[in-house]
Amino acid sequence: MDKFVAPDGVSVVIAVEAKGAEEFAEKLATSLTAISKLQKVLHRWSNKLRAAAVANASGKTVSYKGSSFTINRQTGFLTKSIQVSQTGPLADEVRATAAYAAAVEEGHKSFDMKPFLPKDKPIPIRVAAGTKGAKEISLTGSTGTTTGKTWVLFRYVSPNSKGWIMPAKAARPFMAAAAAEIEPGFTKEVADTFAAHFGPIVE
Repeated sequence: MDKFVAPDGVSVVIAVEAKGAEEFAEKLATSLTAISKLQKVLHRWSNKLRAAAVANASGKTVSYKGSSFTINRQTGFLTKSIQVSQTGPLADEVRATAAYAAAVEEGHKSFDMKPFLPKDKPIPIRVAAGTKGAKEISLTGSTGTTTGKTWVLFRYVSPNSKGWIMPAKAARPFMAAAAAEIEPGFTKEVADTFAAHFGPIVE
């Protein structure tokens, strides 16, 4: 699996590749039955990758490469932007298209959020309990279940406001962690599907 980060989002490409004996690769290319079975495996694991990425961006404590991080879900823009698309006969892409997805994945310096926020509806801002004008709302996880409550003020974004500055944050690689979580299972099922159709591969 390969991860790609760009200003307009972050994605992981999940694909089936025929590596090894040349004769085996040629057989796969001409076997519609094998390709069909592998496509089903691919699409199933692509959806598992998407589900894992959504969970990682929904308040779950994620352990990855010796450290841990948590992304608290507030507006839901990030999780809703994570979608699967087919990019080839045996390749899918799981992509988060939220404008700030790459900043979450890779970390960032402090920056002005105003250009990335909707102007036609109010944005919830976390505040201390009991703050004047604030409302207590429920937080929901990736499955829609309530994970807790918090107090927020709802404010519209004003282009002339001096606020809406996001403080610097360390990397929170929700996509890379999701890929690492599902890759062993995906690789094993692909190998098992190959073996069931063609027999053991001898390089």
